[in-house]
Amino acid sequence: MIRVLIADGHVVVAQGLGCLLARQGDIEVLGFAPTGSHAVEGTLKYRPDVVLMDYRMPDLDGIEATRLVLQRLPTVRVVMLSQESEAHHVARAICAGACGYVTKQASCDELVRAIRAAYAGRRYLDRRVEGDVLGELAGRGRGDPVTTLSPRERQILQLLSIGRTNAQIAQLLCLSARTVETYRARLMKKLAIRDLPSLVRFAIRNGLSPLE
Repeated sequence: MIRVLIADGHVVVAQGLGCLLARQGDIEVLGFAPTGSHAVEGTLKYRPDVVLMDYRMPDLDGIEATRLVLQRLPTVRVVMLSQESEAHHVARAICAGACGYVTKQASCDELVRAIRAAYAGRRYLDRRVEGDVLGELAGRGRGDPVTTLSPRERQILQLLSIGRTNAQIAQLLCLSARTVETYRARLMKKLAIRDLPSLVRFAIRNGLSPLE
């Protein structure tokens, strides 16, 4: 059996996906996660083979949740499910460690194929993806200020952008509050930003915040 955790911010969508996947003879749905941080917690709790991860979620988005999941459980496979079909979104997911990318326009059969491919250790990209994904991967970093940030800096930036305090971020990421404050100061220096509202606006403009 392929053991799957579904991470999606929309309860109805998540439950619908769960019903569809449960009809497959070789897939077992272990549970649901409504936010990025819950996806990380659920992965550690259930130890699934595959996480079906929504790209846009409250709290941490699917990209940063994927990074955290794979930092803590590198053997887990992640399939990203997204409304976005542009190549740069796919490139972000692959760079984060996802081995599959399926758009929400795909059929259930295609989603199942992606999950089975991920479980078997193969990469699966939706045929609806627009643009040159390999070109995006090769050119990442040119003119994109987001690529100057480390994965940890991006995670902290996302959490700051939704109003989390240093203490809350520290608890979620298993850091000290002082370490979070150091990262926050480093972010502002690296991006030449002087205050928190400007930092939040940067996150929204660059697709790092669910408020986008």
